[in-house]
Amino acid sequence: GVSDNLSLAVLGKVTRGEGQGSRLRGVGIEAVYYLGQIPGLGVDVGVYGEVMKGLSDGETALEGKLLFAKQAGPVQAVLNLIAERPLHVPGEGYAEYGYAGSVTVRAAKGLRVGVQAFGDLGDDHGFLKGRQGAYIGPELRWEARAKGSPVELEVGVSWLKSVGANTREADSQFRVTLELERRF
Repeated sequence: GVSDNLSLAVLGKVTRGEGQGSRLRGVGIEAVYYLGQIPGLGVDVGVYGEVMKGLSDGETALEGKLLFAKQAGPVQAVLNLIAERPLHVPGEGYAEYGYAGSVTVRAAKGLRVGVQAFGDLGDDHGFLKGRQGAYIGPELRWEARAKGSPVELEVGVSWLKSVGANTREADSQFRVTLELERRF
């Protein structure tokens, strides 16, 4: 983090399509700014901005999010409201909207289990209109930091079933996330 309220990161987007190997599809920069807590609710609020430069056939895009998080004992709830706009894509210069959320409970030191969901809310041509799709399913998250170390490792695994319009895209998806953080 740059300060208590601002953190910056460099990121890469790696995907694997059906019948294809894993490959780096984009590199980007993200910034997260903590705005504060909603009084009386104890919900933390932040904003997220990302610029992703597509590689080969990857998409160059801007992404913004409103971030909400609540910790209540061992239970953690997170909701992100997302707007994404592709850049330099003829005929697709409009924003798409979606959400990502999870509710997890601490099962052991460094281990959280819960449920995760990602979904569509439409785009500039039809916000909340028509049949929206989503992925939902169980999540397992593990994080570790060596005592006194500024480096933290987080690994997430989830299997998400498609519902609604996303069933045309895929029956389900298996997600693995790997995050390595270093505090400065």
